[in-house]
Amino acid sequence: MLIKIDEIKSILNPYFLVFIFSVGIFTWIVDVAKLKKSGFKRDTKIARYISLGYIIMAPAIYILLFILGGE
Repeated sequence: MLIKIDEIKSILNPYFLVFIFSVGIFTWIVDVAKLKKSGFKRDTKIARYISLGYIIMAPAIYILLFILGGE
């Protein structure tokens, strides 16, 4: 079964990618601050890396789909 670029683009539309980017920003600003304040150093690092992954991957996926899809 071959997955087409159009099917991927329909799932990962710009609204979804903006949502993922927003979740990353929210996690970075709110959750990391709360975890740091509570003294959870390990959980703070994990939340920071996950949010950074969301912040980096959402635009990267959008650019990749833009290049591959030609839209």
